Amino acid sequence: MEIHHGWTLPFMHVSSGSGISYMQTFVESPVDQEVVLCLGGSGSLKLWLNDKQMMGEPEEKTTEVDYWKVRCRLNKGFNRVLVQLGYTGETDRPNFLVRFTDNKFDPIAGLKSVSEPKPYKKDISAVAVTPIPHFAEAYFQEQLAKKPADIVNALLLSNVYARNAEHDKAKALLQPLLKKYPECGLLGLQYYINLSGGHNTTELSELLEKLKTLLPDNYWIMNLEVDRLQEEKTTRAPWP
Repeated sequence: MEIHHGWTLPFMHVSSGSGISYMQTFVESPVDQEVVLCLGGSGSLKLWLNDKQMMGEPEEKTTEVDYWKVRCRLNKGFNRVLVQLGYTGETDRPNFLVRFTDNKFDPIAGLKSVSEPKPYKKDISAVAVTPIPHFAEAYFQEQLAKKPADIVNALLLSNVYARNAEHDKAKALLQPLLKKYPECGLLGLQYYINLSGGHNTTELSELLEKLKTLLPDNYWIMNLEVDRLQEEKTTRAPWP
C-alpha cells in the first residue's frame, strides 16, 4: 500500500510481526538520464535498479527521507525497481520511500510508475556504486580534517552519526577524545548517548555514575536519575 505522501506500508498486507517482503515497480522515463536515487524507511532495506543492487542495510533502522542516496542512470522506457524490506517486532510499522531526484534533490519530472511487469534493460555494468554522504556528515568531516584539534567539530559530527543511528561511528570518533579529556562531561555525555543506542549495559552504568559526579546539575542526568528512582519504586517488593 502506498499512501499519498509516497511511503509504502507493507504491513497493511502482511500481518506477520517479522519477515522479509519484496516489492517491485516499473518506472517509465521519457529519456535516458542521470539521476539521484534516494531511499528512506524503517526496517532493513535493500534496493535493486534494473537488477543491480544499489543499496543495502542489514540492520533494522528508522531513517529520515532520502537517508541513502546514490547516483544512477534511468534508461528511456521502463526501469525495474525492487525493494527488499526486512523487519522484526523491533520495527514499528515497517515502511520505505523511494525517490528519483536531480542533484538538488528535487523530484524528476515526467516519470511514471506501474505495477504490471514491463520489459526493461538489465544493468550488467561492473561500476561500483558510491553512496552520497549526508550533507552534514560531509561538512563536519571536512572541518575536522582541517582542524583535527577542535573537539567541537568532533562533537557535532558525532551528533550527526547519532541522529542517523550510526552509533558505532560516533563511538569510534569519541573514544580517543574521551581518553584525552576524561573529565570533560560534554564528551562523556555524548558518548553515553551513543552507548545507549548500542545497549552496552555494563559500560552504560559505569559511565552514568561518572557523569553524575561530573555533571550533577545537568538536566538530562537529573531526568535519568528520576527515571531510575521511579523504576525502583515500581519494582520494589511490597511489604509483607
